[in-house]
Amino acid sequence: MIDSGATHHITPHASGFKDYTKIKGAVRLGDKSEVAQEGIGSVTIKSSEGYTITLSNVLHVPSVNMRFIAVKRALEIKGGEVLFAKGRAKILIRGKIIASSIRDHQLYWLNAAPISDLNHAKSVSTSLQIWHQRHGTMSHSALRGAQSKSPERPGH
Repeated sequence: MIDSGATHHITPHASGFKDYTKIKGAVRLGDKSEVAQEGIGSVTIKSSEGYTITLSNVLHVPSVNMRFIAVKRALEIKGGEVLFAKGRAKILIRGKIIASSIRDHQLYWLNAAPISDLNHAKSVSTSLQIWHQRHGTMSHSALRGAQSKSPERPGH
C-alpha cells in the first residue's frame, strides 16, 4: 500500500529482505497504537512496469498485515515524485513512471511484488489461501471472481 502518512517503508515479511540487521524497537501506527519492530534492511521489488526498485531502511514489523511504501521516503530519491490523480498513484523518477497503483476504498495499492516472491512463484503454485494471508486484503470469493474474469493467455 502506498501510504502518504508513513514515515518509513514497512514489511511484515522477513523473507523479502536482501540485507537485514536485527534491531528491536517500536513503531507507532496511524491509529496511535505501537507494534514491535524486529529489524531493518533493504527490499527489492519489481513493478508491473518492469522496473526493479530497491527500498532502503525498510522496517521489519511482523505484526502488520501488509507492506507499506512511504511517500515521504519515495520523495527523498533524487528526481522522485508521487502523483495522485484519477484514482491512481504513480511513482516517478526524473519524470518516468516506475510504478503505479490503483485506488480501492481510499487506499492505493501498488502493482508490484518483492523479488523473493517472484522467484518463489516461478517454482511453486501458490494457493488463494496463501495469497490472502500474505496480503490480507481481498476475500476468497473476490479473489476467485478476479481469477475467473482474467483473460486467458494465448496457448492456454
